[in-house]
Amino acid sequence: MSDVITINLTLGKAECIRGESVPFRVTLQNRGKTVIEEFPSFDRHAEALFLVAEPEGARPVNPDLPDPFSPDAIVGTEMSSLERDGRHEHGPHAAPTETLAPGATLAKAGDVLEWLGELKPGRYKVTAQHRGIDEMIVSEPAMLAVKPASPVAHASAVPAHDAYDVPAMAAWTHQEGGQLLVFHQVQSGALPRNPRRCWRIGPASTVDDLAPATVASTFQNFGHLLWVEGGKPRVAALDLTDKSPPPPPRVLTPTLRLPGPILRSPRSMPDGSVMLVSCDPGGRQAMLAQIRSDGSVASQSFDFGRAGPVGSYSLCWEMTETLRLFACAAGGREVTATMFFLDDVNAPPVVRTAFASKEPVAWLHGYLDVDAAMKEQPAFEHNAPPPEERPVEPPPPKEMLWVIGRREGVLSCTRVNVTDNRSRAEALLDVSKLNGPRVVQSVLDNDRQVTLLLLDAANTYHVGSSATRDVTPLAEVAGESITPAQQPLLMASGPEGVLPFVYVRFLKPKDGRIAYRLLSPAGERDPAEHAHAHQH
Repeated sequence: MSDVITINLTLGKAECIRGESVPFRVTLQNRGKTVIEEFPSFDRHAEALFLVAEPEGARPVNPDLPDPFSPDAIVGTEMSSLERDGRHEHGPHAAPTETLAPGATLAKAGDVLEWLGELKPGRYKVTAQHRGIDEMIVSEPAMLAVKPASPVAHASAVPAHDAYDVPAMAAWTHQEGGQLLVFHQVQSGALPRNPRRCWRIGPASTVDDLAPATVASTFQNFGHLLWVEGGKPRVAALDLTDKSPPPPPRVLTPTLRLPGPILRSPRSMPDGSVMLVSCDPGGRQAMLAQIRSDGSVASQSFDFGRAGPVGSYSLCWEMTETLRLFACAAGGREVTATMFFLDDVNAPPVVRTAFASKEPVAWLHGYLDVDAAMKEQPAFEHNAPPPEERPVEPPPPKEMLWVIGRREGVLSCTRVNVTDNRSRAEALLDVSKLNGPRVVQSVLDNDRQVTLLLLDAANTYHVGSSATRDVTPLAEVAGESITPAQQPLLMASGPEGVLPFVYVRFLKPKDGRIAYRLLSPAGERDPAEHAHAHQH
């Protein structure tokens, strides 16, 4: 049938940096003179279309085995990214098929990164292969050269935990000669080490304060990456739709003077604008700003009042409606909550006390719990006759806050329900054997437990967990030593993850990549590695 059915593969580029997106397009055509019935379609649930990358020197296909691919080939389908999450999507009972009239074509566009995952440096022969009706139909190969990455900085967005199945956003800069290249990453929300997209934004003379923005919905069309270059804020606006190839990013230089660092993390809005908070180095004055898609700016300045100078803070975005800024003065015990209304950047905020801690506050991590609010309210009106049964408006999410307190030799982890004015001490972490530990980052897993990254005076990292109630050297959990120069960051699975996975992400320039190590749950196998081992 291969003389009747032809398949063609086009790559969007012949060379990429490790971890970078490469758009592709596959077309299949019936060049015969008869109609072909029940031909396996390009529908993702048919899993009939494969993308195959064979490294140079790959072993040939073994004709004595049923596997039609080289043992060294990297093979993927449109479902592979979901499988690397450890998830499965059920399709129709019967595999989708097509009726191909003479001259009819099927087409599919995608991203090599999403289908195959991150390819190691080297040269690859890439083919599109379709299992057809009774034989594999193979395209002419397209060559792809993958160069090592040379990462010098990276960042990840702090998830807002206000929506389901939203991607995890990240960014990194690549050093090439004397030039920096900026990249924006879209990672799986279910398994943040699993790549979806990675766009090359472009060159930059300097990059400070790299800050990818979160999104409010998985269906949102726009995303943003912010950084400071030569003292001026830069904003890359990205198309998050499935267009392949995607439109090139638009880079804006808004007329905006930031008072200081950008607080983690900004928020992309559905209208194409991006919201951010920036704080002065003294921790007393701050600014809420909205940068619109045309580069214009609306902003208001505010002070932290009794929460200043700020020692710890946490931003909580509620979809596109409000922002809650939790803050506590350095060495203080009172946590304030400042609510901003996002439909009017200039509207005065509402400030109140969120929690009074019994001990000095070392760290804050706020989140909005939609599930807890839904449990207290029925989905439909009570006692309404069936024809008149109406859904009840969903309640506002519960405002929740992890407060990490410090006392002699101990970090206390207290979960605060700010909405209902309740709190519970859930874990005491023994840090008595550590030399001056301080919290440098935190993440929530999909059980809403907090994991802390600690750095001591000897520049040694440790991981503390409210779930396990212990503190462990990062090197012991990750299986290798990770230094401050490698800029470790924690990333965790969102609510759609199959388990409460927590990873450390860090620079590994000697290996030409950004690396991930699974930290928890202990003893679990990384789903992404498992999927690669069984990809064909």
